[in-house]
Amino acid sequence: MMDAYSLTCTPDELARHLGATVDATLAQPRAKCELAQGLPAVMNETSDEVQLLRWGLIPSWAIPSQQYNLTLAKAETLLEKEAYKVPFKRRRCLVPATGFYIKKRTHHGTACYYYTAASGEPFAMAGVWDKWRTQNNDDVISFSIIVCRANLKVKTSADYMPVILPVDAYPQWLSNELTPDLALLQSLLSPVLDSYLNCTLETPEAVAERLKLPLTYQPALQE
Repeated sequence: MMDAYSLTCTPDELARHLGATVDATLAQPRAKCELAQGLPAVMNETSDEVQLLRWGLIPSWAIPSQQYNLTLAKAETLLEKEAYKVPFKRRRCLVPATGFYIKKRTHHGTACYYYTAASGEPFAMAGVWDKWRTQNNDDVISFSIIVCRANLKVKTSADYMPVILPVDAYPQWLSNELTPDLALLQSLLSPVLDSYLNCTLETPEAVAERLKLPLTYQPALQE
């Protein structure tokens, strides 16, 4: 499944796409967004601004001795998994991206598939977030990206792909209602059409070199 994604657009492009305020110092373009980094996202509680959230959800009820890095949440089990039940109902987010990476082992080694929107535009993946308090009483806000069964184009490399929401569904996903329409929300968790995506064999390092961008966000957010 997806293990990293890119966000190569400018802060201004990101703000226009999301219709939210973006602090340029927090959303500089990067070729690789990965686990445990502080990454741009829009939460339903503050849907008018982009904030940094840690990728790798830590449930609010987690105890310090346990290690949680829940990066991907399967759409079909959101209401079954304890870590996702409440976040799906109350704490949803948009995770902006310009592409995502899937690695697959082949007879010739490991291939890296890079999927981007055919339009060249940024997009937003569906996510859920939670807030965990450390032993030092610091709050860590973290998120998981929701994945669904892959469309035919992505299925050549993986069984699952991130849920890419249509722009007109952003307000519904970011609804802050106490009793949201869960059936409506679940209906949004489907794969995009094959024609929506382009696919190339390209590593994050190659993307960084081609676009003359830094590779990753640094430093990672610490627990």
